[in-house]
Amino acid sequence: MTAWSRQDVSRVALRLAATYPESDLGNPSDPLDDLLYIVLSGQTSESLFQASFQTLKATYPKWRGLAQASLCDIEKAIVGGGLASQKASYIKAIMEKIEADQGKPSLLQLRGLQTEEAENYLAGLPGVGIKTARCVLMYTLHREVFPADENCLRIMERLGWINWGGRRAELLADTAQGFVPPQLRRGLHVGFIQHGRAVCTPNKPDCENCCLQDLCVSSGKRQLSGPTVVDLCCGAGGFSWGFMQAGCEVALGVDLDQHAISTFAANLPIAKTLQLDITSKKAVEEILTALGGRQPQIVVAGPPCQGFSRAGPRNPDDPRNKILSAVVRAAVKLHPEVIVVENVLFLGGPSFVSYLRQAMAVVRRAGYRFEYAIVDSSAFGVPQTRRRIVFIATRIGSRIQLLRALKSLTDRERVQGMSVDGAFHRLPPVGDPRVYNHEVMTHKPEVVEKIQAIKPGKGPLSYRKLHPSKLAPTVVCGHRALPCHYAVPRTITAREAARLQGFPDNFKFFGSRSSHGTQVANAVPPRLALGIAMAVLELLGQTYDSPGKRLLDKILRRMDYRP
Repeated sequence: MTAWSRQDVSRVALRLAATYPESDLGNPSDPLDDLLYIVLSGQTSESLFQASFQTLKATYPKWRGLAQASLCDIEKAIVGGGLASQKASYIKAIMEKIEADQGKPSLLQLRGLQTEEAENYLAGLPGVGIKTARCVLMYTLHREVFPADENCLRIMERLGWINWGGRRAELLADTAQGFVPPQLRRGLHVGFIQHGRAVCTPNKPDCENCCLQDLCVSSGKRQLSGPTVVDLCCGAGGFSWGFMQAGCEVALGVDLDQHAISTFAANLPIAKTLQLDITSKKAVEEILTALGGRQPQIVVAGPPCQGFSRAGPRNPDDPRNKILSAVVRAAVKLHPEVIVVENVLFLGGPSFVSYLRQAMAVVRRAGYRFEYAIVDSSAFGVPQTRRRIVFIATRIGSRIQLLRALKSLTDRERVQGMSVDGAFHRLPPVGDPRVYNHEVMTHKPEVVEKIQAIKPGKGPLSYRKLHPSKLAPTVVCGHRALPCHYAVPRTITAREAARLQGFPDNFKFFGSRSSHGTQVANAVPPRLALGIAMAVLELLGQTYDSPGKRLLDKILRRMDYRP
């Protein structure tokens, strides 16, 4: 299991989500309903087992009397779904065990158990294995488990992640689950089910029309590892996430903020992290030690911009402004082929242009060509009026190639149809366990009253209220806090802010709750990062397999922010 293949897990999850945007496979929300639904699903078609379930449910409302029913009567109710005799025996034994343990036909008590306890109880029921137990836990109790059925194992083997060999799914349950980061487990399981039924079938897989063919060993079209990336001032990892999804191997994230480092480590599998002050004299030495001899081909950075930003004090003497020069000096000492830095538009203003010139002088002395452009994040599917300077330095290729790469970023038109309300579409209620970082801040009564009096799209920077039908203003945080919701008198949650930044819902922010909003607001929008990565790879002469390229383009223009 190489670092490259482990980062492929995130790439595959994104590809499958783009290919199969509907994530509801029809599982009931009640644990006992779902358990019986899954028992009936074995070795039959979806339409047949769903019909059998509905008939069984109608025959035994709320499952009353099912434990006492005869095997013959249960079999009659499910006869159309196949293997009726065997399934009837399992169902009767399951219901007898549950009623003996709980005194009623219910599994709602599992909600109060730890995941391992709940899994052990379910797996101990007659005819119920680890895969079925984890399906119930995942679909109805929203636990971070990975039910590895034959669809999952078959695709994982073809991708080169595991050695399955047709063995019983139960034997590889923990191996498969351990390979998938917790926040990706549900989405990847559902995607594998859909892909295994539609394309990556057991006998005649449609490899030519597979969205994963360039990531698949069995297809014969597996691409070699992409360029190695080091991310300086990595923050939560938005910049690295985009480069990883474009096919690069993220080797290292460097930042001073421990909360951001925790988030980066959790969302970018296998990449190393280093908590470090980039302005320190030994910074480069420590980075090289962490890399262990690996040579980065690309160095990216989104250094702190508060000193340059309109939302900050815009103080030319702000010590944070010096981080830009420190980042560039460190980057050139790592000798990559390409250096990419993203920052706020005001960096090019008259008060701060000297910092930009200093950075240009450093890279030119090191033998790099250097150009920059102003990009509009909304052209990359980010529902914000967030314009940024992106500058690229390279020691390969011509100036014309460099300008062409930047032009590919500036020529994109704003994605139409985006809005704040659209970004929040289908987001579960606050506190819902199905989504991360979706807790509200508690406001004092006078603050609630103040927010209520502000009209949508109006208000001071510290209490800016979003307008539902417009793009959000640039998301900022810090002492000014996140903007206010257009319909509810409160500031938006970190997850709502993440939607406005274009983060998928399975990107989980770690550290203290108070730090989540800051991490989101300070991040390079992942979709902007993906667009930049595609341009940089073209500059490096990297080519895309057509399904991968089409999907990446589609992701940049989609308006669904779920994983």
